[in-house]
Amino acid sequence: MQAVANRRICRLRPEPFQDLDGWLSTYRHLWEDRFDQLDTYLQQLQQTDQDSGVPRTGPTESTPDE
Repeated sequence: MQAVANRRICRLRPEPFQDLDGWLSTYRHLWEDRFDQLDTYLQQLQQTDQDSGVPRTGPTESTPDE
C-alpha cells in the first residue's frame, strides 16, 4: 500500500481472483442455463397472454373476509 496525501493506493494480486473465477465458472454456467430457461418460460407466458387477448395483471392484495 502506498500512501499519497489522503489517498491510499492499493494493489491486488490477480492470482486469487483467477482461482475464484475458475471455481465460479461451473456455477456461472449452471445459473446461465437456469436464467435461459426462465427467460424461455416467461416469453411463453407473454405469448400465451397475447394470443388469448387477456391482459396480464400483477398479483392482487387479498383482504381477509370479516
